[in-house]
Amino acid sequence: MAEEEAKEGSKSSTALQAVLVVYGGLFIVLLLFFSFVRTRFPRLYNPRNTFTYLNCELATRKFGFLSWIPGVMGMTDREIFEQCGMDAICFVRMLRFGLKVSCVACCNAVWLMPTYRTSPAHPSTKDVTDSLDKLSVANVHDQSERLFATVVASYILFGCTMLLLKREFAWYIRERHLFLQRTAPENYTVSSARCLHACYAMICLDGARRGRS
Repeated sequence: MAEEEAKEGSKSSTALQAVLVVYGGLFIVLLLFFSFVRTRFPRLYNPRNTFTYLNCELATRKFGFLSWIPGVMGMTDREIFEQCGMDAICFVRMLRFGLKVSCVACCNAVWLMPTYRTSPAHPSTKDVTDSLDKLSVANVHDQSERLFATVVASYILFGCTMLLLKREFAWYIRERHLFLQRTAPENYTVSSARCLHACYAMICLDGARRGRS
């Protein structure tokens, strides 16, 4: 009976190990595969350095098998904005925003896990035997004052998320105005052509009507 309870309690740790092995191994394989094919098929993975009308200085930089990772991480927002456009830098900053929020959650976990782990024993938590479960809120009974730690962590996460969002919106408004001040904004190229074509058609039609009258 005790062995069955021990096996039941170790499910969380076993599941975490399986996830790390499967997804961690898959990540490493795909990373190595991408690092290999990116240099073998430049037309597919680096079109800006393949087609002359798409050329930019960032695309001409040469990196090794894995040195492209610090090379890409070292590119500044201004370089990406000027050479790759507004859409590219917004996508990069969106990913960076998610990374920052995840880092806040990880910092919360640093003090939450020992808070949960050292929670006094209670009859309602006697079945929590797995070492991983003991680091979670499952090890805290529903009348414990330690649950306020979860509330505090939530407010920290929400507050930091709102602060980061405020900074992102301030950056976007400033950079969007700079982008629209360009003489030929890329995002309006098709729309501008259609507007000019429509205006030209209207002028021709109006001229034809006046000629008839």
